[in-house]
Amino acid sequence: MKTKKVLIISLISIFLLQFNSNCFSQSDEKKEKKALSLFVGMDFRVTPVYLNSKNIYFTNNHVFYDEHLHLAGARLTYGLQLNHAKWNLGIRYSQSLRYGHVYYKRNVKDTSHLYAVTYNDNVQRILIDHHFEFYKKFNLKKFDLKCLLGYSWMNRGSEYYYTQYLGNNVFVPKCSDFRYSGINIGVIASIQNWDVGLNFYYIGPGEHRFIQPQQSIIIPEIKLYYNFCLK
Repeated sequence: MKTKKVLIISLISIFLLQFNSNCFSQSDEKKEKKALSLFVGMDFRVTPVYLNSKNIYFTNNHVFYDEHLHLAGARLTYGLQLNHAKWNLGIRYSQSLRYGHVYYKRNVKDTSHLYAVTYNDNVQRILIDHHFEFYKKFNLKKFDLKCLLGYSWMNRGSEYYYTQYLGNNVFVPKCSDFRYSGINIGVIASIQNWDVGLNFYYIGPGEHRFIQPQQSIIIPEIKLYYNFCLK
């Protein structure tokens, strides 16, 4: 009985692997069947390139935070892409998730009537990036090459609240965030079901509020995805 179950599971696994492999074959008669696909993988953002002076670790008088942790690091990414096989054009939408640093919480302690301010508590949260891209695909001998151009909305979910003192015992509640947005451009090499790519985000001075002084930056990124055929 156990042998029969193992045999059935093995046959099902072989069928699923063969189906997915056939769906992504490079023959012309199969291209129409891979119009819609799901991709899942990781993005790795490396140290940003500051086009002006660099200022990574500082306070904005409301909260204390590490700017580098908002701009670099690994993210889990998943999305859908729709490809027009005849024209070799396509569109992609994806989300990237990161659980990590948002800011350091301000703690005030009364020590013998002397106030000591510390920033030891690291506030962490799930942050979401949204990416929308167009691409042109080139069919080469050993792999397909996709050239991408799109726009990204990043660090959604990073809002925080603080109270601003205006004088005369007047306090006003305020809200700010660590959001940033920008153009992204990149290339992806597709080999069977795998995608390996290099991407660059250009963040202009008007596309963020927490990078000071207001300046432009470029964020390099390495991509690694696995594709599942849906149609």
